[in-house]
Amino acid sequence: MSRVAFLDFDVLAASSVMDGQDGPDQPVFDSEVQAEEFARIVEGYSRRMDRIWDFVGGVSVQGLENLAIWAMRNRDRACTMSTTMGDICAAFVYGERQLAYELIAELRSQWERRVQQEPRQAVFEVYDNVRLGIERLQDAVRLH
Repeated sequence: MSRVAFLDFDVLAASSVMDGQDGPDQPVFDSEVQAEEFARIVEGYSRRMDRIWDFVGGVSVQGLENLAIWAMRNRDRACTMSTTMGDICAAFVYGERQLAYELIAELRSQWERRVQQEPRQAVFEVYDNVRLGIERLQDAVRLH
């Protein structure tokens, strides 16, 4: 059984975008951080997570769908880690066909750049598998 990554994004960046702010100041800890300072940062992070859920309509199945669609549409601004097969499948399942096609094109482009930058046999082999997966996804999106 293989695992598919999905909805991987930077909470601090996403909450800043949702709040209409520029990028957040990333918390920095020294090796001897005080418990109070750590607790303050964790509390701030938790408030940001609560604002994200409020922004998408609450903690629910529909809220998760709203969050996933928002994160995929704002992947550059929300610091989404990368485009994945999971994102493409989610866009398809959530009825976002155009977004699914955009994500397919983006994933293909990312892999083509990687093949150009890392022309090693292992990369070619992985890309062959990814390309086959992309083709199957495109067929699925076309059929439904």
